[in-house]
Amino acid sequence: MLALDQGAGGEVKWRRVCAPAQIDARGLSARAALIELATGEQYDVQTLRLLPYETKSCSFELDVGGAHPGGLLWTTLVNRERARILVFAIAPEYQDRGLGSHVWRMMQSDLRALAIRKVQLEVHVENRRALRLYKRLGMDAVGLIREYYATGDGILMEWDSSLDG
Repeated sequence: MLALDQGAGGEVKWRRVCAPAQIDARGLSARAALIELATGEQYDVQTLRLLPYETKSCSFELDVGGAHPGGLLWTTLVNRERARILVFAIAPEYQDRGLGSHVWRMMQSDLRALAIRKVQLEVHVENRRALRLYKRLGMDAVGLIREYYATGDGILMEWDSSLDG
């Protein structure tokens, strides 16, 4: 687990998530606010509660020492060889610190243990920061999804472990 000095507030570290049913409405509202802040996408509490994200492995939250996380990486297993990232959001104050790359490697390790070879996600065409990160992590754009988001098109991206050196 990565631990970074946060200064007076202690350290930040990625931890595995609990099931949505175990998160109260206030906690889910805080996660919805984080997603909107980091991605511009809006989710209500009920939608978050119903997301089929993995809780035993492959999904993480950034523990920043407060009541609510500073980042989220939630995945779901699509089939025996593919996972889908449902949410990948890091609050602006925790960006550009290597946290996204680190949690990506944690997720990859979990997925490899499950023999999952491919990961897919959707990203807004105008989310340049996320697009740069995903390309750096080895993802390829494989399609354009017209009007996927309320505010525009999405890009379907994929990582294939068989293409890694």
